[in-house]
Amino acid sequence: MFSDSEKTRTILIVDDEIETLTLLKEFLEDKKFKVISTDDPHKVVPIIEKDEVDLVIADLKMPNMDGITLTKEILICNSEMPVIIMTAYASIESAIESIKAGAIDFITKPFKFKHTLFVVNKALERRALTQLAKKSIYYKKLSQTDELTGLFNLRSFKSVLDENMKEHGKLGKGLSLMMADIDDFKRVNDTFGHQSGDKVLSDIATILSKSVRGCDFLARYGGEEFAVVLPETGKRAALKVGQRILEEIEKFRFKSKNEEFIGLITITVGLSTFPRDGQTSQSLIESADKALYKGKKMGKNRICTIDECF
Repeated sequence: MFSDSEKTRTILIVDDEIETLTLLKEFLEDKKFKVISTDDPHKVVPIIEKDEVDLVIADLKMPNMDGITLTKEILICNSEMPVIIMTAYASIESAIESIKAGAIDFITKPFKFKHTLFVVNKALERRALTQLAKKSIYYKKLSQTDELTGLFNLRSFKSVLDENMKEHGKLGKGLSLMMADIDDFKRVNDTFGHQSGDKVLSDIATILSKSVRGCDFLARYGGEEFAVVLPETGKRAALKVGQRILEEIEKFRFKSKNEEFIGLITITVGLSTFPRDGQTSQSLIESADKALYKGKKMGKNRICTIDECF
């Protein structure tokens, strides 16, 4: 059941029999629900689109549109809207027909108010739990992703790298890590503004997403730096992925938020491979960073390991 401290739930009742509609409306209002009512089923979807409705109770038999058809229309408009069907025909057949159409329950007329309240509360509790679950998933995703690029964030990257290092260590398999940094990114922000810089970051993220393999894990490491974890991948295979990324970025025509051509944008990539370049997550990151720094000193727009640049 719902406590008085919670938001008042809004119930929409649809019935062409005004006496029945009024009776149910008064009962639910007495139970502290907010009630909207209409005798015209064609007005239901516009009401749902305009008002915050938590539950619809609709009569099964109405002259302009039956409750089954109305239920289908409601769920097209809002697939998560709970619908309870009222019926004077208390048969298994009508109940099954309602449920098949998408209604979550039914109540019979004349009303047994204790049972009616139970069905209404059960439907609203189910809706509340669904919304809570969706919110939990949303916030979990929010905590794992970078808001600007939509890629996984630093926290997610470190967790995935740690897990992969443990697994690959047990299996004795190789694993590679790429750290990629946009070259001369400050020029973009200084010349075209930070919003254009954000657009470049977003475009780079899109290119990276299309260039890495399905098994690879891509994250925004921070600022203008990105990280790619390449499971079960040695140095040679990782270099191929890195070269593809460089080529795709170099040929992309980057534009500012005002659609001005920004000019050539390139990245430099540092590559390290487990276990040769590091046997812990931190040491592997440090090796990739050193390789990245080496690439910057060698002229940028290239991929480097600790030993050599390509």
